[in-house]
Amino acid sequence: MTRGGAFASALALGLLGCAAQAAEQGQANPAARLITKRDHFAAEQLDSSQLPKAGSDAVFSVSWRRQLTEPEFLEWTPREFMRPAVDDSGRVYVASRDGFVRALDQDGVLLWEHPVKGPFFGGITVEGDKVLVPTGDGALLALSTADGSQRWIYRANEELGTRPVVANGIVYVASFSDSIFAVDVETGAWKWQYRRDVAAEFTIRGAGTPAIDGDKLFLGFSDGAAMCFDAADGSVKWTRQLSTAHQFPDAHASPQVDDQGHVYFASYTSGVFQLDETTGATVWTNAIAGVTNLLLDGDDLFTGSATAIARLSAADGATHWQLPVPEGYAGEPTLLSRYLIVPTTRALAFIDRKSGAPKRVFDPGRGISAPPAVNRNALYVLSNFGYLYALSVARPPG
Repeated sequence: MTRGGAFASALALGLLGCAAQAAEQGQANPAARLITKRDHFAAEQLDSSQLPKAGSDAVFSVSWRRQLTEPEFLEWTPREFMRPAVDDSGRVYVASRDGFVRALDQDGVLLWEHPVKGPFFGGITVEGDKVLVPTGDGALLALSTADGSQRWIYRANEELGTRPVVANGIVYVASFSDSIFAVDVETGAWKWQYRRDVAAEFTIRGAGTPAIDGDKLFLGFSDGAAMCFDAADGSVKWTRQLSTAHQFPDAHASPQVDDQGHVYFASYTSGVFQLDETTGATVWTNAIAGVTNLLLDGDDLFTGSATAIARLSAADGATHWQLPVPEGYAGEPTLLSRYLIVPTTRALAFIDRKSGAPKRVFDPGRGISAPPAVNRNALYVLSNFGYLYALSVARPPG
């Protein structure tokens, strides 16, 4: 099986593992209990008289929702993968599977829409007066925040799969074909690119968002390589092989950088690594398997995998807690207030970041695959069914 066809098999294996683990643990899994009790809100239930009230127990309330797409004829499993974005004024930008990029104000009123040849993966980035949108059709677009008009387009001709990152006047975005592209943020002019040739093995379809620290750019690849580039010209500073497995060696989790000279990578088969930024030397490892997502926040490193969510110590890699994920996989995590917020395909899970206790899940119909955008205490959530929701997250007392 080639890389292009392996994702479904890998996901199926992950789902089977989740099901087996959930069956073994039964009602001992608090996340499974939440979903079993249907502690969430179907789309048809969301009217003003039935919305959950904000408070320390309710966790969130729904401020508004807007339907973006209509169900397609014989559409078996609708999915929305693109993370929305919010600018400083509270304007929300979202790209949905019907092929439109839209801007809405903070009350959900449509401001403009721009047709784009999708599909969409990764996420939108707002940079000044530009909305940066990568597409599965192989284009990186810059649209005007004011009216959605096209400022420039760069044709990578590869399926782009990450949120664009901007540093020092350059936009960086990665593809599902193990490439990274660097273009000028003002003009879209090509700066440099790198493509890693990977043998056709069993790998997971995916791409990590590049991480920048000063003049260094970090990115992992599907053959298990962790790499450091010169951010200005793309020259390779170092390469570390995190895994030599013949199946699923992928290092696609988005690297994380701390302020002490360390960078964090994850290999699907070999676990999580803290490396020295300058040399790539290993500082510590944690052999937790199946990690596809990382999020660093201070002393905490959160991981998401096909079967579990975990909190590790950034200092030494020790595991503080691990929460099995029923019915789905743990996508890209987000932090807001005391909550770790994780899309699990089946629902959006709100987890106490310190204890790992699940507090609530939100499933407005067909689940949630894309991570939400955050603005102050608000979350903007794109459901798989094509609705955009604004959630107000309760602040803990004190």
